Amino acid sequence: MRRRAFTFVEMMVVIMVLAMVAAIAFPKLSSTIKSGRVREYLGKLKDLPSECRNTAIRTGRTVSLVASNQGQLTIQQVPVDETDPQDLQSLQTPSSITLDGFEVDQNAVTEGEWQVRFYPDGTCDGARVNVNEGSSIKVLVIDAKSGRGTYKSEQEAEEIQDQEWDAGGIQQRA
Repeated sequence: MRRRAFTFVEMMVVIMVLAMVAAIAFPKLSSTIKSGRVREYLGKLKDLPSECRNTAIRTGRTVSLVASNQGQLTIQQVPVDETDPQDLQSLQTPSSITLDGFEVDQNAVTEGEWQVRFYPDGTCDGARVNVNEGSSIKVLVIDAKSGRGTYKSEQEAEEIQDQEWDAGGIQQRA
């Protein structure tokens, strides 16, 4: 009785076919995973202002969204005595995305100076930041009245800025 088995040549052909399929599929899978991470980051970035606002209202204390020079955004609770703030949550910017064009209350600031304060009354400093993801640029606009973040095109963000006006100067907040 003779056993039926695969020859070495047959095994090598199967391995070569599998290697070619993997070589074709891997780059697509890799780019799909990368784009999924970018989408996840953009969603979290858009939700950060609302989280800051909700924390400020819930705790009755000022909360800040702060950018560091290393591409990290941090939610900080500001103590009553205005000393060292407490870090509550951080979000690291992926290497495929850069943040620039930082503004607070229509004033250009550097990344390390960008600090948006959210107050217990539900308002905040108006702010914006450019989100560059390769070929496209979005502007994250943080509305001073609602404390919510929305993505706009550069043109839409400029139109919004042109419509804003100061209705009485700076208001003292607790």
